[in-house]
Amino acid sequence: PAEDCFLGTLSLRLVLLAEMEQERAAQLIAAGFLKKQFQLFLQIPFAGILLLNWPVFALLRNLSERAWEFLPKSRCDADHSCTFGDALATFDSARLQFGTASSPSNFNRTVDLIHAGQRSLMRMFSADRGILDFLRTKWNIWSALHRLREVLDGDRFSDGPASWLLGLPSAPWDVQDVMLSNQASDLYVRYFIDHVRSEFYGATDAVELFVKDVALHDDDRRLSSSGRWVFMDIGAAFFDGDCLVVDMIRHFGCAAGDHGASVLVMAFEPLKENFEALVSHLTESLDSASLAACVQVHRVAVGNRTGQTSIFGRGRLASAVYHDLRRNDMDDAIPTEVAMVSVDDVFIEEDLEHIDILKIDTEGNDWNVIDGARDVIEGGLVGSVIVEYGGFWSRHTWEVSNLASVPRQQEELMWPNLKGVVQWFWERGYEGYFMGTRQLIPIYGQFWHDWYEVCRAPHHVMYRGIFGWCWFDVVF
Repeated sequence: PAEDCFLGTLSLRLVLLAEMEQERAAQLIAAGFLKKQFQLFLQIPFAGILLLNWPVFALLRNLSERAWEFLPKSRCDADHSCTFGDALATFDSARLQFGTASSPSNFNRTVDLIHAGQRSLMRMFSADRGILDFLRTKWNIWSALHRLREVLDGDRFSDGPASWLLGLPSAPWDVQDVMLSNQASDLYVRYFIDHVRSEFYGATDAVELFVKDVALHDDDRRLSSSGRWVFMDIGAAFFDGDCLVVDMIRHFGCAAGDHGASVLVMAFEPLKENFEALVSHLTESLDSASLAACVQVHRVAVGNRTGQTSIFGRGRLASAVYHDLRRNDMDDAIPTEVAMVSVDDVFIEEDLEHIDILKIDTEGNDWNVIDGARDVIEGGLVGSVIVEYGGFWSRHTWEVSNLASVPRQQEELMWPNLKGVVQWFWERGYEGYFMGTRQLIPIYGQFWHDWYEVCRAPHHVMYRGIFGWCWFDVVF
């Protein structure tokens, strides 16, 4: 997400300053090398940053503890109107409070203390206190925040409950029962919540790792006796270095056999710019023989029927259901009319016998794609279906994620929602799992818990670290 990109930029700049000679580093700081990133950094809730993997607080601590010879002392050390000392005491109190948090009121107090300390820092920056005042103060606020992060990072589940989760404020779920239970389904829930950002968030490489695992165990999962793997990548655009088509060819190879090529990857991407970027990347990444024999790239949309449709927006967030969600983030983009097909129709037209992996990532149009693949799914002709579960699934999930609307109860969510889709697949013989980098978490049948409906309340503190952006991958 954008927060990660920004925090990564700040972290890299802090690393660069740490590696420079003091005089050059001091000149850059005085010239505003960190000003923009630091100002944005102060506006992001520290309670969320503390739970991410960017070492921002450790880097700021190291920079502030450096024996600077070319920077003046902080003006705040001799100014009683500055509240760095108050902020330091508040962060230390939050760390001590967290260690004893065992009730909603105690945990609320921990979060409130972190917010209070951050507000003190924001007031100092807005009161014309520059970055130098924050780095050169005798009050080592960054060391206190780093210690707090270490405490939070060490709060991992083993067999017992974590104090922070027992103290969730205003949770619409039965927290105590789940956290104190030893039933297998509740243990899965606890593992998912504790690793929601680090292992299960959509920005991880869980899908690629799953594909790699299938390649390693191909004899167990291959659907066809012909020896050919068939994959469909719906929404195959190439962004941020990720390309599942290339991953599939690299993991499975592209060899000639008695029945033709060993792999067929069918990629679908409707927008001209995205399509051309995908073709260019495939041309650069794969040899011409593999590209010709094992890959088909189709510039069409995929939905619940064959015909025409409109794609609204641009880039990676363009969607066929833009107006259904009442989105307004790209209203200036001109709609693009494109051809559309259904998976069932492609299956017949291409004379396929099976699809080993059907991957769907269409920015909210995912259920329509599934609806257009009913025949092959209900016929057991698809080995695995990978679906992006996110805030674009419905108007309800879009509004709660982007417009700060009040989260709805599970039974109030409009279709599609995760619980309903998981049940739909379960009734057709497919088990559902959250995809993680280390674990697949079962969410079907007796394993379902309403906590898994992340998009219902993505801003809740339980889903710490995702910044309200619901983005996960589910495999059936």
